[in-house]
Amino acid sequence: MWKEVKKFLKNKVFDSLDFLRRKLANILAEFTQADIASITGFDFIFDALSVAGL
Repeated sequence: MWKEVKKFLKNKVFDSLDFLRRKLANILAEFTQADIASITGFDFIFDALSVAGL
């Protein structure tokens, strides 16, 4: 997930940590469920969740 977010933040300088937090929140809000599933949907994660009963 970080690799995707980093695309929007690389080579940027922010005036404050608060501004960075707001920018990050805006970036994350733009991701759809399909985006997140495609980024994080690895078989080993699903296997671990299945074994854990989740």
